[in-house]
Amino acid sequence: MELTGNPLAEKTLRYAGLALLALAAATGVIDLFDDLRLGGADFWSRLVKFQGSLAVHFFTLALVIQTLNGAWRGSLTLAALAAVTAAAGLAEVLWMLWLGATSFAPSADLARFVFGLMGAGAVAIMGSAFLVGLATAFDRRSRAASPLRLAVVIGLVGGAALMLLVGLALGARGGSHVGVHPPGGAVVPFLGWSLVVGDLRTPNFFALHSIQALPLWGWLVTRRFDGRMAVALVVAGAAVWTGLTLFLLERALRGVPVF
Repeated sequence: MELTGNPLAEKTLRYAGLALLALAAATGVIDLFDDLRLGGADFWSRLVKFQGSLAVHFFTLALVIQTLNGAWRGSLTLAALAAVTAAAGLAEVLWMLWLGATSFAPSADLARFVFGLMGAGAVAIMGSAFLVGLATAFDRRSRAASPLRLAVVIGLVGGAALMLLVGLALGARGGSHVGVHPPGGAVVPFLGWSLVVGDLRTPNFFALHSIQALPLWGWLVTRRFDGRMAVALVVAGAAVWTGLTLFLLERALRGVPVF
């Protein structure tokens, strides 16, 4: 069944992204008045970054879906996928808001259960990127130029795979630091990555944002080049980004800081 005149998937993702931006603005106001710390870091500031990052993720998926032909763009399958993705992301954010607002410290059993649910939500969020990337790959009538389409497929499918790899490392370590980051230790401004020990948030950032960076690179390339040159530049850019992400992952796992 098609809903070509009513692309529910991209609308759902856009509205979810706007809701996240509104929540980020509200969270930013809370951050001005509440200095809640979690693991030595500013809880509200971290949450604002997470909300903004998730909003960008949703907007990216909506833009990619917009390039698909009507049958894909208006399908109930993508609409359901968007609904599950938006629900997972918003539920995770609302849980974190409630946790911070109540300063509630869950029991060990409840924490494990909730983190399991959050993990499932993360899988749904990244799985959506993977599936939208596959839809782009199989859409022979996509409105995107071939080099841009290739960049989107590599960015979404490859980005989801990189996130899985980094996520496994984070799960195995039980945290983002490889080593003991001392209280007050040096960090990268704004991003908060440790400059003392290995920090898995660094490769996580590059893995996550390959979903935006590689399609953007493909768009820039198609504006200046075409044919084989454009394809070669897309592949080269993807190789550099992927190589950098894997290098940062290996470096973090050895306990070496980003700089």
